[in-house]
Amino acid sequence: MTDGSKQRGHIFTKNPITVTIPPLDDHDRTRKAVLDLFSTCASTFSKIQFTMFGFNLTSADFRKVKEHIENRRIRIRYVPGIHGEYEPIDDTLNLGFLSAHGVNEQALIAHELVHAVMDDRAARWVTRWYPFDRQWHEAASSPIHLARALFDRQPGCHCGHREGW
Repeated sequence: MTDGSKQRGHIFTKNPITVTIPPLDDHDRTRKAVLDLFSTCASTFSKIQFTMFGFNLTSADFRKVKEHIENRRIRIRYVPGIHGEYEPIDDTLNLGFLSAHGVNEQALIAHELVHAVMDDRAARWVTRWYPFDRQWHEAASSPIHLARALFDRQPGCHCGHREGW
């Protein structure tokens, strides 16, 4: 009797193994653009740290949001016709572009990621109801815009595109 070791692997290698990876859909392309931004601009994200109106933002917050995106706890969707918005109810970042090669797209992603950080940390205390226009306003819009401005002004990022600088 033989143990078949001389034949082992022989029958499985006769036919070539072909693996076809389907192309990314638009949502996956947009998600990839966000994750690529974390890689390309890691030093920029690490430099954004400040406290404003009692809200402390650090690079660790961005790392945590990145992990949420990688693990798909935060969904990324491509929605044509919008710039960007973070929906805290279903943890979704909607972006109106498929790639983030320009300064505006990158800074907008950083801006929306601060919304995700605030949602992750349950920072609802920075939101106030203003009866004069019957809308919710974020006291934290200042930190969000500051983070965007700091991201936008960091040298060495923007994926090599420095238009207008």
